Amino acid sequence: MSHTLEELLRSLAAAGRGVDVSSLVDDIEALVEDDPAGSRTAVWSFTGDEVIRLRLVGFLGDPRDADVLAAGLAGPQLRRTALEGLTNQPDVERVDAVARSLLDDADPMVRSRPLDADQSRLRITSAQRHVRTSNLCRQRAG
Repeated sequence: MSHTLEELLRSLAAAGRGVDVSSLVDDIEALVEDDPAGSRTAVWSFTGDEVIRLRLVGFLGDPRDADVLAAGLAGPQLRRTALEGLTNQPDVERVDAVARSLLDDADPMVRSRPLDADQSRLRITSAQRHVRTSNLCRQRAG
């Protein structure tokens, strides 16, 4: 039985710390990527983990969200996720300027993202999504 995005987001919000939610997050991300416009309201209504919400906002690829993603760069816990989300934004010049400004970031994972964004503007593959989801879930469990 397939679930709606809203149902999956409620399940994610209800999951306790330390619970493996990687497959749930994969399903949510796939739904958002398949229908960004139709997912917008549900994503913005999500009140669970801020890192995951910002990640989903990034998948929307909507120019209206660029400022929110840019604001996420100020938070050390959100910076990497915000930068990944910005790579889906259509304003290539703005994204490149932001990415280049982070080449000297203290976090090596953030420093590597501008290079990734510079080399390719393609949405992440499902294999990459699974690896990143697993990393997010480990961060959440910790």
